[in-house]
Amino acid sequence: MAVLTACVLSLARLPAFEVVDDSFTTGAHTVRLKVLRNRRTAERLEVAPALGGKTEALLLRTATRHGCRLRPTLLDHHRNATAARANAAWKGAMLVPFANRVKNGSYALAGERHFLERNEDRGPYGKNALHGYLYKHEMTVLHEAANDTSASLTLGYNFDGTDAGYPFLLSVNITYTLHERRAGACAASAFTATTTATNTMAAAPLPFSTGWHSYFAVSDASRAVVALDGCTPWNHILLTNHSNRYGDLIPTGRTAPSAAFDGRAPLGGTPQRPTYYDDEFKATAPPRACGRLSTRITDGNETAVLWQDDNFRFVQVYSGAKETFGEDAIAVEAMSSEADAWNNEEGVRILQAGETFSGSFGVYLDP
Repeated sequence: MAVLTACVLSLARLPAFEVVDDSFTTGAHTVRLKVLRNRRTAERLEVAPALGGKTEALLLRTATRHGCRLRPTLLDHHRNATAARANAAWKGAMLVPFANRVKNGSYALAGERHFLERNEDRGPYGKNALHGYLYKHEMTVLHEAANDTSASLTLGYNFDGTDAGYPFLLSVNITYTLHERRAGACAASAFTATTTATNTMAAAPLPFSTGWHSYFAVSDASRAVVALDGCTPWNHILLTNHSNRYGDLIPTGRTAPSAAFDGRAPLGGTPQRPTYYDDEFKATAPPRACGRLSTRITDGNETAVLWQDDNFRFVQVYSGAKETFGEDAIAVEAMSSEADAWNNEEGVRILQAGETFSGSFGVYLDP
């Protein structure tokens, strides 16, 4: 009896949060995970270090009329290791050292032209470099910790200059945190990611931007409501041919004020073909007036909130998940720069030797 009592007391003293290992296998492919978990609520964040720190899954708890519910907040690969390793639809990808597109995979810095890998073929509209290189690199676990209020994981990768068109030395750390947000009868957690990138070269500058390819799971995208933060006006970034389908999806340099996602109406269309968006928006209020921006994705009575700090002034909205790969979701992506920023200079960070970028975004559920 004394031994049993000691075991019970020992379990009771375990911290509420933990970091554990997990994996899943499909055929010849295995994906190994670091899982940040809230023992009390079963909420969890799954991260794949070998896949560029991809967020493989996020389950958070929300209060409903019928009690507390654990909700799959983001699309995942359904534990299909082949799909995860193939980077299917960029689900959960951390976009480093650039987010979105670079036209023709080409840019110039300090008078020298560079040529990135062109991994997006838009047929008659040309080829672009898309979403950076981190997704194909394995990150190293630098630190993990857990206590009664949070679990955290820090991954690191050092770009060594061998990626096509990126002959620079860049050290990148990403810290993932699952932390307590709400106590009480329906206790709930939230997710935060902080990206830190440092130019480790002795003298040369380098270009940098970042983002996160997050697909928010919904029951019917056509009925979901997306609301950009009301603190700031938003400009719609205009594209070639004024089309989010029939063009290279590269900004023209022109923008127009937009209220497209003011939260007043659902996305529209039909369940099988929701109104199609692959559109980018820029917050126009200064960061001192509207520093932290929150985009709300409401699905029935539940709302997921993507927040981003003042280093992320751009949001991409993509509603083609149902049409292109048959899943109900809306991609809402926090980005530190505009598409093609390495050419148009909208949001690009030119990091000088020793200079560091640090920015954060995160997700929580509103009941």
